[in-house]
Amino acid sequence: MKFKFSRFLIVFAVLLSGGAVSGCGLAAVIYSSVGDLAAGPQRRAQMLDGTLSHFHRAIVWGSHPDAAAFVMPEAQRTFFKEFRSGGKNTHIVDVEVKDVIFDDEEGKAYVDVSIRQYEKPVFTVQSKDQTEVWKFNRFSGWRLSDPNYHDSEGGPKSAG
Repeated sequence: MKFKFSRFLIVFAVLLSGGAVSGCGLAAVIYSSVGDLAAGPQRRAQMLDGTLSHFHRAIVWGSHPDAAAFVMPEAQRTFFKEFRSGGKNTHIVDVEVKDVIFDDEEGKAYVDVSIRQYEKPVFTVQSKDQTEVWKFNRFSGWRLSDPNYHDSEGGPKSAG
């Protein structure tokens, strides 16, 4: 009888410690989410850096559905059209962030990127510069708001 009772204590202790760990994980997620809601300029910049990394990685790997998760719903049609126009013959090799300009009043960031890509059957890597416009929302974080926001020079369009 004593053996069964000690095994029960061991199982109970393991379950209790697992619950405590998952409770701490839940507390960390809640704390992080509350922190994101009250994000100041420095935290928003950190969040944008992580979002850009995930978004551009999905673009390079050709995982457009994963990348679309970072695009505002009203811009997704344009986003998919942009990538379908390249077809299966266009392959993005790398996306490099060149510059980020924050507009705290509008809650936007203008991100200048250089996209290196090639098209089959030529296989010559070419660079294309464009500016992505990202908008911050306290509940959903940073989302790409205009996938085609660039002029012929590769810089941001004028606001007027």
